[in-house]
Amino acid sequence: PWEDAIGPARWIQVEEGLGASPTWFGGFAIAAMPLVHPGGSTAYRIDEPSTGASIVFATDLEWSATPDPDRRQFLEFCRHPSAPSLIILDGQYAESELPDHAGWGHTAREEALGIAQQVRASACWLTHHDPSATDDQLDQVRIQLQRLSPTFDLAHSGLRCVLGQSGQQ
Repeated sequence: PWEDAIGPARWIQVEEGLGASPTWFGGFAIAAMPLVHPGGSTAYRIDEPSTGASIVFATDLEWSATPDPDRRQFLEFCRHPSAPSLIILDGQYAESELPDHAGWGHTAREEALGIAQQVRASACWLTHHDPSATDDQLDQVRIQLQRLSPTFDLAHSGLRCVLGQSGQQ
């Protein structure tokens, strides 16, 4: 059950029109924008203004199918009002695997890391791993990511980021 995974939750109805202009909830500024993905998808940006910390969450994104104007809009969304402390991106496939999965709605890991670098994210976690990948294969991907930068990682069980505080657990 949901409560076992994250604890008690309180669901709220997000007002229609949540977009690039933030909506305030619990001291956080929350903005959203649509992404290119079959069936639609949404990126979210959560800012904690008292510390300047922020998270961008953008899974289910097909970057290679995203038109240039939408790419520029997404990069600006990620950068404004400041570079994100953490960006969590779809990175389901290696670039070499992407042609076999065109139109599936996913981004190559290399593309995702390029996005993180372009927006000057302090950290980047890749999510939406290929369900056919073994734990050993994902461990190898994680090692490769960590070689590129200690701030790159695969999102995984037990990984935590506390918005407004430094460090990851």
